[in-house]
Amino acid sequence: MAMAFGSAFDLSNSEGRRTGARIKELCQQFPQGITDQVIQNDMPHLEPQQRAMVLNKLLSLGQLELLRNSSGLLYRMKDAQTASKMKGSDNQEKLVYQIIEDAGNKDLSMEDIETILNTLIYDGKVEMTLVAAKEGTVGSVDGQMKLFRSVNPVIQTSGLVKTPSGLCPVFDECHEGIWTRDIRFKSNLPLTEVNKILKNLESKKLIKAVKSVAASKKKVYMLYNVQPDRSVTGGAWYNDQDFESEFVEVLNQQCFKFLQSK
Repeated sequence: MAMAFGSAFDLSNSEGRRTGARIKELCQQFPQGITDQVIQNDMPHLEPQQRAMVLNKLLSLGQLELLRNSSGLLYRMKDAQTASKMKGSDNQEKLVYQIIEDAGNKDLSMEDIETILNTLIYDGKVEMTLVAAKEGTVGSVDGQMKLFRSVNPVIQTSGLVKTPSGLCPVFDECHEGIWTRDIRFKSNLPLTEVNKILKNLESKKLIKAVKSVAASKKKVYMLYNVQPDRSVTGGAWYNDQDFESEFVEVLNQQCFKFLQSK
């Protein structure tokens, strides 16, 4: 039987503090964020009102942040350094920062997953095997399904994989960023206000602007500590968004000489 704490159930009493501490422990175990269902499963004795009161208190204290993805709402521990830099920011600035942060929290599509797996197979890091499957098994096609397993390489690599599709190296956290136009659309703020906020966030080193090879006169914005995706920077063939034509020409000549010698 759940204990009735009523309106007194918050972080000011021992039970509320224990609940708040447990919610923060769950957030630390799952840095990407937890859903309300995770909290319910871990603490089934809590009434919805009690759970909401503690969550709202943690949010108001700036210890948690509320995010939204394709699965719904997520609660996540707030980075102390970011929280310190955001102190004193108004709601509009917090909104723009959230939009830029959310732009990097994209879920992988099945096409993305398949491309990454194929890239890992090509790089010799993963191998695929077809096995028989019962009819109706999720993921099976014509009575077969694919199984993937890692391969211990004979020669150790640097930890990066070939990305002919333009995807970021699998072991890095890379982002495509977001255009000013999209920030303006999602925030519903005037362009002059958006530009002012972006400059403030840049000055606090919370975000950065990166020129995209797709449109040299435009910039995309992303969090300050993340790495731009190759689709933004152009990868090894570009330097500061300029195509390295001389470098490519040298490589072509060296490859030609090598082939001639064989």
